Amino acid sequence: MSMVRKIVKILLAVGLLGLMGWVAVRHKGMKRLRVGKEEVWVEVRDTDEGRRLGLSGREDLKENEGMLFVFEKAGRHSFWMKEMRFDLDLVFIKDNQVVELVVEVKAPGPDEIPRSIRPTQEVEMVLEVNSGWVDDNSIKLDDVVSLTK
Repeated sequence: MSMVRKIVKILLAVGLLGLMGWVAVRHKGMKRLRVGKEEVWVEVRDTDEGRRLGLSGREDLKENEGMLFVFEKAGRHSFWMKEMRFDLDLVFIKDNQVVELVVEVKAPGPDEIPRSIRPTQEVEMVLEVNSGWVDDNSIKLDDVVSLTK
């Protein structure tokens, strides 16, 4: 094997390791959620305090990132857009399947009362992602949902 090929292989290996490290740091504390054929990195909110705070006050969500709200008991949990600064899509999940979609929920303007969103049926989890993510990724009712580490 020529010296040039060895150097190229070493550089590729170093680059791959660097990329893996960047992904690990960027998504530290996050989990991957598969929805249908798509994956999104999520922050999991499974405590009352975490669910109450949610995405309020944040400037944005990165592409292919979201927040997953997990409840101990299925219910018609309400979500409101208090202090939201960007638009969202909501994916309602029960028995590891998408059961309802609410897309293009607008962030309230400075003088508007925040909108409240409530599913039409009991759910165990709710995924909040950037507005447009559902349509861009062809998410549909009955898509299977699974959470990985």
